[in-house]
Amino acid sequence: MNDAKKNKKLFEQTFISLLNKGCDIVLPVFGLSMFPFILPGDEVRVSPVNYDALQVGDVIVFENGGRLVAHRLLKIDVSKGWFISKGDGLMKVDGNNRLSDVYGLVVGQFRHQRAIKWSNTLFFKKSMAFLSPLVGYLNFYLGLVWHKYFRRS
Repeated sequence: MNDAKKNKKLFEQTFISLLNKGCDIVLPVFGLSMFPFILPGDEVRVSPVNYDALQVGDVIVFENGGRLVAHRLLKIDVSKGWFISKGDGLMKVDGNNRLSDVYGLVVGQFRHQRAIKWSNTLFFKKSMAFLSPLVGYLNFYLGLVWHKYFRRS
């Protein structure tokens, strides 16, 4: 295993361990999967997950395909232990996932060291849970254009 993969695995293990100990963690965003609402360079505050408190529209951090991702919760069945999620800037849903793979809940977002409060309101989260599947194709291509021409240095 090369150094980059070792470092990534160590980061993920540390991240999960801190969440399991009840710590909140602030970390930078790297990908475009939540474009246009969470951008690369933004920071998110992640809290340990309380499965019973999860709501449709929340942005959750979970393991998907062996890597940690933060996507919007579209459907959840706590009694059966599954959920469906999707990145706002992706074309397709993640599919059925196990609740046991969820490690954290995004409770805050910061851009240029300023809190973005509207992104964590109940109205916004519910609206995005409804709109995300409808505008995913548009957001995906807009994200590619933004990344090529407008991204921050």
